[in-house]
Amino acid sequence: MNKNAFFPELEDRLENDPKFRYAMECRTQAVSVLPLLSRIKNKVLNLANYALTAGIAKSLGQSIKKNDQHFNKILMESNNMRDEDFAAVLEGLHRLQDIKSITYNKNEFGMKSAEALKVIVGLRYIPYHLEELRLVNCKISP
Repeated sequence: MNKNAFFPELEDRLENDPKFRYAMECRTQAVSVLPLLSRIKNKVLNLANYALTAGIAKSLGQSIKKNDQHFNKILMESNNMRDEDFAAVLEGLHRLQDIKSITYNKNEFGMKSAEALKVIVGLRYIPYHLEELRLVNCKISP
């Protein structure tokens, strides 16, 4: 029996909480929960110089739901991310209709990321608003 079965309003509220969804995805991936979403300031998720493992990147990507509005810009710099990790984050970002800027700096970029990015760039119809995409000093993987 679900321990929230007697409190459906609590279950609904937790389901809509991005931090709770992220924590549950981390649990699914069997990784420690890092306070990534606490790094949101003025709707910018700044992950500069924040080491992200494959499990954390996948948890972040999977925790993003359609119509989330807690951030509209993301900065990933020197995260030791591989191509697969960035692709996992991009798969979540494509569900954000209000994503305006993606900056990816000093990480690895390859075909998996390019395929995931193609979905975001291809969504040029309203209500998607991607205005800026920066790929800077990225190592190209095969």
